[in-house]
Formats: sequence, structure tokens, C-alpha cells
Amino acid sequence: CAAYMLIALNYERGEAAAPRLGQHEALRELSASYHAVLPLAAIEWDVLPTLVAARLAMSLCLGTYSAAQDPTNKYLRLTLQPGWAALRQLRQAP
Repeated sequence: CAAYMLIALNYERGEAAAPRLGQHEALRELSASYHAVLPLAAIEWDVLPTLVAARLAMSLCLGTYSAAQDPTNKYLRLTLQPGWAALRQLRQAP
């Protein structure tokens, strides 16, 4: 199901495997591994980039709101920085 893949991709983005492999390679590896166990339908692959971007945008909106409510919370601001960078990369990807 694309929903599980979406959750995994959003958590993988910028996390443990990214420094080892690079962000795009880590996402490709995760996608291929997931697909080997639970294959996605063609339509799920087609909409996956949009779903990932939408989920990331939602997280950024909630994070920005939370950071505005508690400006002294450095953790919230730190977690937003890689998220904005990832969203910019997604928008530039073909």
C-alpha cells in the first residue's frame, strides 16, 4: 500500500541511511526494498512523489506553527531546516 511507503519515505528522508548513501540513493534503496516485499501498483508509483511532497509540506506547516508557538524550542527549528531542503529538492526533481 502506498500509504505505508509514504510514511517510510518521510521518516527515511534525512535520517539514518541518508548520510551513508545520500538522500536520493537512500530513498531509492528503501523504495526497492519495500517493493520487493509489498509491490506497489503502477498508479501508486505514479502518485507517490506527490504524496511524499504533500506529507512533507503538512509536516513543515505543523512544525512551523509549533515553532512559532514556542520560539525558544531550538529542536523544532532544527528539524524544519532539512525538511525545507528536502521539499525544495522534490520540487526540482524531474
